[in-house]
Amino acid sequence: MNEPINFESLEWLSAILITPRNSTRLYSYPAEDSIGSITLDNTQCLHIAHLSTKQSRNLESCIELAVGMKAMVLANIATEADLVNGMRGVVTGIILDEREPPYLEVVNGVTMLRYPPAAVFFKPDGAMAVRLANLPEGLLPIIPQEAKFQADIGKNRCRTIT
Repeated sequence: MNEPINFESLEWLSAILITPRNSTRLYSYPAEDSIGSITLDNTQCLHIAHLSTKQSRNLESCIELAVGMKAMVLANIATEADLVNGMRGVVTGIILDEREPPYLEVVNGVTMLRYPPAAVFFKPDGAMAVRLANLPEGLLPIIPQEAKFQADIGKNRCRTIT
């Protein structure tokens, strides 16, 4: 039998509840998978979505973000700024891609984006090695990056996915 959940535990006391009712907007956007400059078709996207995170180099098929959510960096982005794999912090701001339409679709309280954000502002839990001009101390912008991995896209065809 399962033990009852202890909502007074440290992990629950530090949890951030994201619902449409508490005015925190949850954003969701799909990965921009392509082979060269050609966007994957729906069948290929579905196949890629079923790959394990190890097979896709820790890349998800859909990303969800919200201001105030806790996050962890999964790659060495800027070692000189200590923005490295395993660093934990909080998302403090999101700048949407300029290609987004002025009115975004909301599904079950989740704002659906068509493109990855232009930037995500991240405040690490610890001290930072650098301070960027025109930004509050300890705040770092993260720009979505491109990664590549090999995948079988069906019919035994292996391609490099970007």
